[in-house]
Amino acid sequence: MVEITQMKDEILRLENVWFSYNEVPVLERVNLSVKKNDFIAIIGPNGGGKTTLLKIILGMVSPDRGNVIFLGGSPGENRKYIGYVPQHFQFNFDFPISVWEVVLTGRLGHVGLFKRYTKKDKQIAAEALKEVDMYEFRDRQIGKLSGGQIQRVLIARALVTEPKLLILDEPTANVDKKASKKLYELFKEINKKIPIILVSHDIGFVNFYVNKVIYLNRRLYHQNSNELTYHYPEQKVVKGSTLKGLTLR
Repeated sequence: MVEITQMKDEILRLENVWFSYNEVPVLERVNLSVKKNDFIAIIGPNGGGKTTLLKIILGMVSPDRGNVIFLGGSPGENRKYIGYVPQHFQFNFDFPISVWEVVLTGRLGHVGLFKRYTKKDKQIAAEALKEVDMYEFRDRQIGKLSGGQIQRVLIARALVTEPKLLILDEPTANVDKKASKKLYELFKEINKKIPIILVSHDIGFVNFYVNKVIYLNRRLYHQNSNELTYHYPEQKVVKGSTLKGLTLR
């Protein structure tokens, strides 16, 4: 791996990243810099490489070529410093487990399997539940919650890892507009302390809350200013939408 000198306040950098599945290109020449105060929305068509990009950032797969540096090391080395809320949480919601127990599982990367949770672990879990406004539901079976409430619990579970970066994959996909708005307001508060990368199709909400928009369709296109207008190729998902001065035709 080529050594990369990171810029001040930069926590993540992808440099000339390429990736293919079975020799079919998925990502090409991807360059990305994430700083401490960033709230980044990644948009783009299905099959455009968004999920693959997240997997590379999480260290779940390695690029065919290019470099990925997170906190001065590889994503694999520093994976425990990334909080992640997947789009599809594989869990049997009929299983009798409480909100409190679900959130504490986020501490397993720190305490290890088959070890007792410490007083510190429990304190961190309590603070995370209060931050997402779910502390009063801590003894509730998770399967009895609404979709928006479940998302808040999963966010708390990600926060107890004490992450340096929070990744949210379609976090409002299964909730109504009212709950989505509340979640985005929560994300904005969290972003005061933690940079966020969010994959979303909620163009209306993205417009008001994020500070950087990225369009990904194999290649990555940045929108770092709310004064510029770009035409992105092959954009169908958000046709006619406007994002902070970014018109997607």
